[in-house]
Amino acid sequence: MDLQSFFEVKVFAQYNVFSIPQGLFVTAIGTALPALRAQMMVETDELSVGIVFRDVGIIFGCITAGVLGDLHRSHADIMLGVAMVVGSLCVTFKAFMVQVWSFGAFIFLEGFCHAIMHSSTYIPPSPSPATHTHTRARAHRIALFRYRHK
Repeated sequence: MDLQSFFEVKVFAQYNVFSIPQGLFVTAIGTALPALRAQMMVETDELSVGIVFRDVGIIFGCITAGVLGDLHRSHADIMLGVAMVVGSLCVTFKAFMVQVWSFGAFIFLEGFCHAIMHSSTYIPPSPSPATHTHTRARAHRIALFRYRHK
């Protein structure tokens, strides 16, 4: 199996594996909103301020995943696994929050992990040094050939 087909199979498998926690991240908040409102004894407009933190977490998660993905391409699987575990814990424990600020913190972390899961699925593998050297040598030969045959 060559590198390109391995990458395609890996991306397909990662996408299908993380679609279950992604579905939990997206749908769990909407169905649990009335129960959370009653549990925290707040109005819906106060609870919606906490929900905004999820989008802020997504923004910071995308930036972090992009930087970490560029620096550590070989660890994309680890980033995906950690984001799945931490995000699933956030989905589980946010149902037990009784204060809006703790709910906002957990939902921020949930959005952060959701963005890392989404971004780390598309990190391409780092090219091997042999391929990179071969490509550079080939480009040099082509440029030299064009220079000689003007």
